Amino acid sequence: MIDEPICSKLSVDSVCGVLSNGCRRSVLYHLDASSSDVFTRDELADHLVAADTEYEDRERALVQLHHTTLPMLEDVGVIEYDSRSNVIRYRSDPLLDQFLSLSAAVEKPTE
Repeated sequence: MIDEPICSKLSVDSVCGVLSNGCRRSVLYHLDASSSDVFTRDELADHLVAADTEYEDRERALVQLHHTTLPMLEDVGVIEYDSRSNVIRYRSDPLLDQFLSLSAAVEKPTE
């Protein structure tokens, strides 16, 4: 249980919306677990294919990231995405971190 208020730029609704999709959760797990805050779209596509998500094909993962996943994460304010250079910068948020930790504990209890 959290005893202190969480100061966040995100709303609970936006966090729940972002986490309501398995592809977005997988991307966020990867971004959150990394020591870096800068990634490429190619790197994230490789992660989706390797993470046993619905994406077995790298090209399909790249299209999904470019047209759906990354724009939504950017709209919410979790990432900055430069579609020309395909560079993503992760912007962690305390509220998202709490929800992401809870989600990971439920989805990946043995890791």
